[in-house]
Amino acid sequence: MALERQITLKTNITKPIDVEVDNFLTNNEVDPAAIQIVIDENSSMKRACLIFAERSELKKLYEKQGRTYSDLDAVTYCHTKDIMVTRGGDIDSEVNAFLSNEDISIISISNYMTPTYQGTFILYVDLPEQKKKMEEKQLEVAKMQEEMAQRLASEAVKNVDLETNDTVERYAEKSDEIPDSQSENTDNENIRTAGLMQIKGEVKAPEVTVTTTITEQDAVVDTGKKKRFGRK
Repeated sequence: MALERQITLKTNITKPIDVEVDNFLTNNEVDPAAIQIVIDENSSMKRACLIFAERSELKKLYEKQGRTYSDLDAVTYCHTKDIMVTRGGDIDSEVNAFLSNEDISIISISNYMTPTYQGTFILYVDLPEQKKKMEEKQLEVAKMQEEMAQRLASEAVKNVDLETNDTVERYAEKSDEIPDSQSENTDNENIRTAGLMQIKGEVKAPEVTVTTTITEQDAVVDTGKKKRFGRK
């Protein structure tokens, strides 16, 4: 479905119609696209056919595209100028004088003729208004980006905290499963070390001497002092 809509505004053929068009643009939530001037066959009325888009529809389109349409996106800097002179007058001089204004940019120009007048209807952009709007929009975008960055940073910190707490809890659970070697009873099974060998056996009395031979040339003698694996 096309976004474009049309409305026809009209006035007496002897009067400019830019006031009617500007009033419509100011008092309605629409963005202009194009405009055409039409003179009635009986030359009694002047009509302006305006093509526009509803801002509510533009907002929906923006949202569908993942963008945001705010008040700063509204095209409020477009205006019209209806220049009229009597037939045979110097219309070019009037038009060129208006176009020489450095603060405007032309969108479209429509020339028309009536039995009494000749005219030029101009749709243009007010550049200072547009520049102000664009600067405000840039500030709005920068603010949104900053807020998003802060939100993402905050979420990242929360995630790190969650991961850290989860690690601590799991470590604590594992720690509870590790027995305290200091609480072991001397009657329990003990592990003795001799070089790179591990020998399992019972310690019946502290004065027992256990000798383990690794090779013919190398022998290690435990003099009875209890020594657990991994402890000095």
